[in-house]
Amino acid sequence: MRPSLGALLCALALSCPAASASDGIALAFRKRPGLPSIAGLPTKGIDAEKLNTLIFRMRADREGTARLRWISSADPRVDDAKSLWFFFHKSDAPREYVFNVRSQNPLWRGLVPGIMIWPDDGPLGVEVESGRAVARGLLSDIRSGWQEFWGPNGRLVVGSTINTIKSSNLFGRPIFVYLYGLIGLVIAGSLAWSSRAKSGAAPPPGRIAVGTILFLWLLLEVSSYHNDWLQVVEDWRFFGRSREETLIAANTPDFYPFIEFCEKNIPPGAGFSMRIPAYNDIKARYYLYPRRVETDAEYLVVYQNVLEPPLAKRYVAFKSFRGDAYILKRKPG
Repeated sequence: MRPSLGALLCALALSCPAASASDGIALAFRKRPGLPSIAGLPTKGIDAEKLNTLIFRMRADREGTARLRWISSADPRVDDAKSLWFFFHKSDAPREYVFNVRSQNPLWRGLVPGIMIWPDDGPLGVEVESGRAVARGLLSDIRSGWQEFWGPNGRLVVGSTINTIKSSNLFGRPIFVYLYGLIGLVIAGSLAWSSRAKSGAAPPPGRIAVGTILFLWLLLEVSSYHNDWLQVVEDWRFFGRSREETLIAANTPDFYPFIEFCEKNIPPGAGFSMRIPAYNDIKARYYLYPRRVETDAEYLVVYQNVLEPPLAKRYVAFKSFRGDAYILKRKPG
């Protein structure tokens, strides 16, 4: 991701004093034109050691996934390493989301001057009403763990060439760590019980171990059925649609219409450069073939991105799709 956004947030808030753990601090969220995220600036710098839980209220006109990203005094870059992936839900009224960030990502450290909510399909139709950084508590830990366990990391297919579904996490660790630990405790307990009980009074440890494993396996199967149901719901939206309608539905809100706009205005075989957010940039390479991706090409395709001033000086306006989606053409000479 672009370091420039992190540098901007650092410049705005890094000099603020850290908040105490007792009161927490408020986060003011606002959208920035041309950027695919919703920035949350605290009234004070967040001491990540003391204030390790984020709570915010958000409404959306659709269901989807988003990343919670942050910058810190230890690392001002904006990247996926410092992020949490979560589901958001369609809701007319603000809905509360809770993250014990430190338990889910060890990079929550130092002084945090800003966070970002980064919807995967763009910020249109998503509003963050308020937010707060607070110290952890039992109730917030339970809510955060529940949200994490049912989150996209253990539910959605990850990858495009090798499709996998990761293990569900709980407090930053795969759920299997807890299951294996539980199996070990059950086996150890049954062995201790068997050794102290009279002959035949305790069930065989092997039977208890097998029963525990089968029970936990059944629970995991039920969890996997939930994943299958999510995939059915995801794919059902393509049923009965034309090819063009399917391509529009399979992409972020107006990305494919923008691609069609580019196909009409960039000649086949021409070279183009692009400033397009991650993942959509891969799709653009495929959709716009036989046009070639080149460095410093004749055409520059920009979609939901901010253009660096030195690069912008080398191009002039050519065709506009909307405010932050357009085609530039390289200046002659």
